[in-house]
Amino acid sequence: MANSTAREFLYIVQESALGTPVMSPTIGTNSIFVRLIDGNSFTMYAKPIQERIPYGGGLAIASEVISDHYECKGQLKTKLYPAQAQFLLNWGLLRINSGQTSPWTTTELAGDLASCTVYHAIRKSDGTYYRKTYSGCKVSSLRVEVSTDSTTAMVTLGLTACTQTGYGTDTGDPSTTPFPVPTEVEMPLTPYTFHQTSGQLSIGGATRTQYRDLAIAVNNALDGQWFESQGLSILNWYGRESTLETTLYFKGTPDDRSPFELSTPQAASVTFQNNVTGQNLTVQLNAQNVVTDLPFDLPLDKAYTQKMTLLNTFDQTAAADISFSFA
Repeated sequence: MANSTAREFLYIVQESALGTPVMSPTIGTNSIFVRLIDGNSFTMYAKPIQERIPYGGGLAIASEVISDHYECKGQLKTKLYPAQAQFLLNWGLLRINSGQTSPWTTTELAGDLASCTVYHAIRKSDGTYYRKTYSGCKVSSLRVEVSTDSTTAMVTLGLTACTQTGYGTDTGDPSTTPFPVPTEVEMPLTPYTFHQTSGQLSIGGATRTQYRDLAIAVNNALDGQWFESQGLSILNWYGRESTLETTLYFKGTPDDRSPFELSTPQAASVTFQNNVTGQNLTVQLNAQNVVTDLPFDLPLDKAYTQKMTLLNTFDQTAAADISFSFA
């Protein structure tokens, strides 16, 4: 059954080159429909970059406003569903290999991040849809978080796109041919949960228990350049910063304060184990993680805890920083 009553829907397609979606995409393989679980789950729109020209003559009044180019930035929030986790993590974390065949085949440079085309539809008051396409879209940030209070894993993606269809007009927008209405079976179900990390969090060689939350955050260093174009001409990746955060019950062992005070590198990893073959997700931060903060939380009426923040640094032995796998 088509989800024809949906007021908003989002479709993401892998690109074979920056700004060029793959031909004849297959749902679940090189394209996905994203479940928008909350209001304002997707916030991207084209914003003109404006130059205000003063009236002058000793008066602080604008004479006119000129815009020669624009930017497309926004955020996508959804649950981390096992059926879509590899697609999203490939997009946000996995660097293009030397053969330009992974995370998918692309003409973009080896070592960069691959791009996607994002299709967005919003139903207007007359029942028709405002449809836009954001091309050459890369992940500027990625955060996966889960906790005792919010037990299903949430993934938040910061996104930057090169261009938007129909910028400045209502023409050139996608039709239902490349951007169909999703069906119910094309929407994901059953996200990862907090309990699925039980016994699967390791820091400093010790399996951790009695932690209140987990968050893995990655900030990608993307450089977009307009040059003489209205939209971005290039959008390249030049590095990233990754962290692991968790709130630990304050125990006698293991001793986390000494590694913090001495800046001693710690190994770290976390697994979401849902016991479905191919869907058990491990995020591997390797052996060179430094505790950058470890404040106490000492309330009068609750258990004592300490909030650990681990900064992921490059591990020469593993020849990697942060990575992930499915088993």
